[in-house]
Amino acid sequence: MSGLGNGAFLMVLILLLAGMALFLLHGQKESGKRLKSRCTGKTSGTLEYVDRGCYFNGFKLSKHGWGNYMYGPSFVITSHAVYTYSVDGTRYLGIDARNPLTLSGGRNRGEEAEIYYNPHDVTEFYCPSEDRNIIYADLIMAGFAAAVIGIIYYFMYVWK
Repeated sequence: MSGLGNGAFLMVLILLLAGMALFLLHGQKESGKRLKSRCTGKTSGTLEYVDRGCYFNGFKLSKHGWGNYMYGPSFVITSHAVYTYSVDGTRYLGIDARNPLTLSGGRNRGEEAEIYYNPHDVTEFYCPSEDRNIIYADLIMAGFAAAVIGIIYYFMYVWK
């Protein structure tokens, strides 16, 4: 393919991935707005711990290739901040309902945090200090998209 064809393909690929990223970002922001509109109660909470690990999730049936299924072990990789907070004298333990993945470190156990909870379902809450994890997740997604574009471009046009 000529240089003009390479550039056109790369531009279409970039626009496609950027469109998908914007669509997902829009969905995430709308979901966050709906959660924030439901969570009107305010209390303070404490960061109990940041849970990171790989856990065995039992044996699952999973698809491999075209119509091939395999029954095997399943693992879940987790990383989330666990908070405790009190509402009307009852203590609750949970993770931020917007984004259960914690990517940033630097917080210490026992740190105070502002918590907004849903008065109709007090187990649903969000913590504004977790906003940085949402921003980091967006940056990681953008980097991942750029890496995919680079790999596709390399294998299609550079590597021969």
